[in-house]
Amino acid sequence: MQAKFERFFVEIQKDLKLYGFLLALFSFYRLAFIVAMPEFLSVETTFEDIVFSLWTGLRLSLKSAGIVVLLTFLICSISRFFIKNDFSKARIYFGAVYTVLLSILFLARFPYYKEFHSSFNHNIYNTFKEDGNALFITMIQQYQLGLKLLVAVVLSAVFIYLLNHL
Repeated sequence: MQAKFERFFVEIQKDLKLYGFLLALFSFYRLAFIVAMPEFLSVETTFEDIVFSLWTGLRLSLKSAGIVVLLTFLICSISRFFIKNDFSKARIYFGAVYTVLLSILFLARFPYYKEFHSSFNHNIYNTFKEDGNALFITMIQQYQLGLKLLVAVVLSAVFIYLLNHL
């Protein structure tokens, strides 16, 4: 029974590492967005305002990262308690998929913010009512979809490499 608990606690530690990694990734992308878009900051914006927004964003990201880690906890950690098989690769896969999604959304946020002066919101659902072909051509011609996807792949590869070594 003690061996089961030891395996379980090792898996929980891995989940906590994934949680910390995802929080750091959210924070990195949030800071990178602020640094890359200074023209949208008000003249009155202070360093304290930026730190406060990063702090507020971190608190919001606790839930988002928690959802992913809850899934890995249920699949990897709980199953490890009952089964000797190691499901750590599933945790890496979940972290990798989430990293790729965050990288793509990070890069998609730039043209969206420049166009609408807002982050993604409920109005994004109006996209489904648009002409898909025209939207795709616009994304390629005006928003450099290919280049942004390439950058997302590179960013994802770097962060997945870091995740694997965490």
